[in-house]
Amino acid sequence: MRLCLRVPSRDALNYFEPYERLPPGHENQLTRALLVVLRLSSMAHASWLRRIAPSLPLTELPPATLTSQRRNIRSGADQAGDPEGPRVVSVFLGPEAADTGDVVCESDRGQVLDAILRYGAELVVVVENKIVEADDWQALNINLGTQSARLDSAQVPVAWRDVLEDHAAA
Repeated sequence: MRLCLRVPSRDALNYFEPYERLPPGHENQLTRALLVVLRLSSMAHASWLRRIAPSLPLTELPPATLTSQRRNIRSGADQAGDPEGPRVVSVFLGPEAADTGDVVCESDRGQVLDAILRYGAELVVVVENKIVEADDWQALNINLGTQSARLDSAQVPVAWRDVLEDHAAA
């Protein structure tokens, strides 16, 4: 008889597990902290969502699935529902919220998204996080893969300063 052990997939938002041996100041650590706060505080999550998609209250959406460092916008579990797919909002999170006026486009680039917040088949928020001034090219070019989705044409620029103020108030 052969014994096979299945290693459970690692939860990047579990603070009791090490996270990719990254230094504390790495942008992925900050993204992880944001997602943990959103997972643990419904008030902070509602505040974040009001900043990203003001017309969609958190209470009217399915529970969110929060992931980081993934290539695919959607998981196999949330493919059912609207045949057009969910609304996809691209957020550029950086030191300053500079609205470039550029349009988000579908791309075939190889991507690793900093954060993905999936609200069932209704809404997907993808986040490109920078901790220093940087180009927003990644947040403007989103690879939807073969999955159905409706990509919002307007990028949502958000400053870290505003997120921290929102969460301090929550």
